[in-house]
Amino acid sequence: KSCETLCHLALRLPPGAAPTLFQVRTLLDDPDWREMVMPFVPSSLQAYWGRTFPRYPAEATPVITNLIERIAASRTLSAFLGASRSSYDVRAAMDAGKVVFVCPPGGDIGRLAACFLIYDLFRAGKSRAGLPAERRHRFDAFIDEITAVDGAARGHLAAILEQLAKYGLRLHAMTQMAQRLTPATRDALLQNQSLLSSTAGDIDAVKLIARPTAG
Repeated sequence: KSCETLCHLALRLPPGAAPTLFQVRTLLDDPDWREMVMPFVPSSLQAYWGRTFPRYPAEATPVITNLIERIAASRTLSAFLGASRSSYDVRAAMDAGKVVFVCPPGGDIGRLAACFLIYDLFRAGKSRAGLPAERRHRFDAFIDEITAVDGAARGHLAAILEQLAKYGLRLHAMTQMAQRLTPATRDALLQNQSLLSSTAGDIDAVKLIARPTAG
């Protein structure tokens, strides 16, 4: 409901003043701010914040705000996610043939940031559907240590492999332990590949590569 409310506010406010991820904690923790923005959201949301939200126990909101506080503690992620107008536009990079290099921090917060980037890559690739085929310049995306974000990506890696080749996107996935990939991602890598490569590795991991190649 916080995200829905902030999206409605973003549609009503000037682009330079649109709320960001970090206004989720403002919405949850600042009742004066919450009351001030209520006239700008639909009546269904007004009813939620006026009637339903107050019935939640006070200890419920830190489950959400703690994660956002941890993101805010990273200067890099604060700058990346805290601007009303983002300068990050992977679709523009695709169409202009630019190089984009992103290195998220480690830990679970880094994995969350990587999942944001993966979903945005999928969204940007799908948005090329309205672009004539001859103008879909090839864009190669490389993801190292893909097992670190695979499960949290909730199927978007497989969707990129399965759906976006026709839009000019090629995904290069690198991992040391292919057997730890989720079945959906592993199957998409093995069935939609143009090239599989393996160096010395664990026998079970190499078998995953050798089996479809031999077939």
